[in-house]
Amino acid sequence: MLHHARRDCGADPADSTRSAGAGCAVPQPGADGQDGDHARPDQPRTVDSRARRGLAQREYEAYGWGEFEPGPVRVRRLDEATRVILALWNEPPASFDGEFYSLDQVRDLPPPVQRPHPPILIGGSGEKVTLRLVARYAQMCNVSGSPESVGRLFGILREHCERVGRPYDEITRSIYTTVIVGRDEADVAAKRERLGAFIPARGALIGTPSELIDMFAEYAQAGCQYVIFRTPDWLDVEPIQLFSEQVIPALS
Repeated sequence: MLHHARRDCGADPADSTRSAGAGCAVPQPGADGQDGDHARPDQPRTVDSRARRGLAQREYEAYGWGEFEPGPVRVRRLDEATRVILALWNEPPASFDGEFYSLDQVRDLPPPVQRPHPPILIGGSGEKVTLRLVARYAQMCNVSGSPESVGRLFGILREHCERVGRPYDEITRSIYTTVIVGRDEADVAAKRERLGAFIPARGALIGTPSELIDMFAEYAQAGCQYVIFRTPDWLDVEPIQLFSEQVIPALS
């Protein structure tokens, strides 16, 4: 359920990591049709390629990407950008003539190491369009919400897969959340207060190791196979060790 790479701070990752996967966190096509350096379709070669339709207007403003377009336009961009990426990886030299992007006999060199291509993760909980794009293109989905809502979204994804003739079990089902772990109830309470500004309004998974294990088990029961999470006290080694040593083994 959890993708885990154990690393001891200060050590050479090559010596201390058993297995690791690196991935960029949801690169998105720029609203003005130009991709930022961190969002180029030819960038991921041995990692997950993660795409989204663009979520926060503030991000567009901060990066100078131009007009923050309406949601349906950004969804069409996501669809088209994913097809561009697949064309670059699977159909060299790639040509593409779309509403937003175009290619003319482009070769993406060197080609990806993974075959047939690096796995594509499409994140989002949109029931009508985003999950349909997952069914058409992605190897992984990433949704958010309570175990009940996540289970319902996975059910909708299954229906989209049936409509496009895709085996549902080909797609790894993941969630995104915020995690805060404490040694005991007192430590958890202290962290709730100290880190309150970093706890999303939509909620987080907060508790002792045993409590978190039960929370993750509910998501596993709902169909989750993989968890992507952020933790606001990541600069502190102790909670990372606590999670690594007590939570992950219980879920492996």
